[in-house]
Amino acid sequence: MGSFVGHLVPGIIGLLFCMRTLYNVLLRFYHCDKYSRVMAVDSEDAMRYRFRSSLTYKTFFCSNLPLEEFVIIAAAVIGTAAELISKLHYADPFVSVGGQHLTIFLFFGFAAVISTMKFYGVPVPTDCEYACAALAFGLEGFLLYHHAFFIY
Repeated sequence: MGSFVGHLVPGIIGLLFCMRTLYNVLLRFYHCDKYSRVMAVDSEDAMRYRFRSSLTYKTFFCSNLPLEEFVIIAAAVIGTAAELISKLHYADPFVSVGGQHLTIFLFFGFAAVISTMKFYGVPVPTDCEYACAALAFGLEGFLLYHHAFFIY
């Protein structure tokens, strides 16, 4: 993962997920805004069309499966495996060279697992998927700051 391609591929995947999420947030916002303007402000139908945010959005196909979460979990597993395998040629395979990458992959995978559990109705604390995602993004920012400026 220390190569240019090793940083480019996860970056492009992250950018595509961000663009997809932005599109879905804007689509939901304008859809809710359009229907709430037509209805009376205090009616039950207007309350049903209030804007609500979410971390993941259903796909156009297989909407009864959390495909986005499955893709994130698969990417986290593949990234973790690639990071571990790429370090096997060192005398000590668990040197700190890839620790930042492993931590980022594992925390985003953990956030996707929590979101999948929420999708299937497993009892988890209210809004804990937001806390896990905030932790993953905050940790990514912290680690990438130190990764970029304090390279070992």
